[in-house]
Amino acid sequence: MTKLFNSNLDLSYQSISLFPAPCPPENVSAEVSCWSNSMNISWNAMREADHYLVSVIADSGGNHESCNTTDTACSISNVTCGNAFSVQVSSIRGSCRSQHSHTHNIMSAPCQPQGIRGTLDCVTNSAQISWDAAPGADSYSVSAVGEEGYTANCTTSSNTTCEVEDLGCGILYNFSVIAKNSKCGSQPSAIIDLQTAPCSLAGITAVPQCHNSSILVIWDLMEDSGGNTVYTATAEARDHTYLHCNNTGTSCYLHGARCDLQYTIIVSASSDQCSSMRSPPYRVSMEPCPPRNLMVNASCEDHSALVSWSPSPVAEMYHVVATGVDGHVHSCNSTVSNCSLSGLHCDQQYTVSVTASHENCTSKASENSTLTTGPCQPDGLSVTFNCTNQSALLSWQPRDNAAYYHGSAQAENGDMLYCQSWTPTCTIQDLVCGTVYNFSVQASDGTCNSSFADPVQSGAGTKHIVLPCV
Repeated sequence: MTKLFNSNLDLSYQSISLFPAPCPPENVSAEVSCWSNSMNISWNAMREADHYLVSVIADSGGNHESCNTTDTACSISNVTCGNAFSVQVSSIRGSCRSQHSHTHNIMSAPCQPQGIRGTLDCVTNSAQISWDAAPGADSYSVSAVGEEGYTANCTTSSNTTCEVEDLGCGILYNFSVIAKNSKCGSQPSAIIDLQTAPCSLAGITAVPQCHNSSILVIWDLMEDSGGNTVYTATAEARDHTYLHCNNTGTSCYLHGARCDLQYTIIVSASSDQCSSMRSPPYRVSMEPCPPRNLMVNASCEDHSALVSWSPSPVAEMYHVVATGVDGHVHSCNSTVSNCSLSGLHCDQQYTVSVTASHENCTSKASENSTLTTGPCQPDGLSVTFNCTNQSALLSWQPRDNAAYYHGSAQAENGDMLYCQSWTPTCTIQDLVCGTVYNFSVQASDGTCNSSFADPVQSGAGTKHIVLPCV
């Protein structure tokens, strides 16, 4: 109530009611009901509000839904699928409207996939299912439901094509697609039916012929087939290349098979594999190709080397062999594309190769790589003192492949003195009189250093003493 004063007249009073604008609603939340495509919005009640106005705006434009309610919840039906929406709520009191609440963003369910279609690959017994892109979809899931409880499925992130593998032969399947986003899945698409090829021939066996680029396929004859039935074996590789052979007997050779490939093989009693009598699919892998991109990295400190190569898609095991010039052989086995060779001899050149194996087939060897280990530790170390200038002359037997040598003298207190030489002698200067030293030497080829030589005398840890100070 406000009191107004009129200076020209007698005092009079007038009552005026002033209402502040309501505050915007807080804690606005929105949830989408995935199957009904409705949106449920709620918020906290505001004490000064008479009612609330809810606005739902599609980010793509064109769609603007609203509801006016005295409750703290509102439901909007038939929200457009595959759209992002901004949700805002305002408080109303009389003729005053609050600022809108903090905007809440939400995604509706993806639209139902349309245009589903499919084709059968009768060699691999798989189905290629495709459809039109569904608005609002982040991924898709394809479901195949067959007779007698047979099921299969596949998923894809953004493609609108998916291959459903390992279908049973002679089965009628119903295929459907669901679109998904982070919140919802769409309603399933329309269903299409695909009948896989019959599966009446008895089982088959396939044997890869290692290093002969062929596969022997063996099958049983059909009952009551007669002697003139032609059987056709068809092999499909992972790269979708094909091999064929046929015979009226019980076997034939598929020629032209390549290393590093897995083949899916069927045998049919006519050229039309999808409608004829046919065998179940049989999978077989050829021998691995010779390993490629061989790399050898030596570790100087522990006389080892890490050997690596490009992996084979069919290899189950790899075998690495390193043969030294001295005839010494090192090897290691691995199921991955690297392997560590340990205990290598110093001052040796090794020839390194790798073979890959799968079941009963082993690849040809890779191209050779050369590994040269670091020099061996020097032998025959001797020390001669020069008492005049407090120095020591170190000498030793030279080592093959050594580029230079490091000599060292260590005092009992840990102080070190060094010398370096390209010849098998080296002088250490500035020895301190009356000090006990250990002398040693190591060889280097510029990349690897040898271990330090043994002390100059046979007793381990033998020390040389500089003449006493005068």
